[in-house]
Amino acid sequence: MSEPDLGFATAKATLPAALDTHALSVIGVMVSNSGLAAFLRSSDGKIARVSPGDVVFGMTVTAIRDAQVMLTDSAGRTQALQLPHS
Repeated sequence: MSEPDLGFATAKATLPAALDTHALSVIGVMVSNSGLAAFLRSSDGKIARVSPGDVVFGMTVTAIRDAQVMLTDSAGRTQALQLPHS
């Protein structure tokens, strides 16, 4: 995993349209003691720190990568959430 671009993150944090606030979104990925973890934001503004295997917002976190979180719902459908791009 490469070093985070703090200038990029700071710039994105100040753009009003950088994050879709009406959908589940990845707002950060980090390295924790047990591997990669991520912060997710729900459409109602709740924030959750997650690791693979966690169940959050009705979905199971199946994988976390540098800029992506994979989630599987109770019907077995998988979706990939990406960090916002420039």
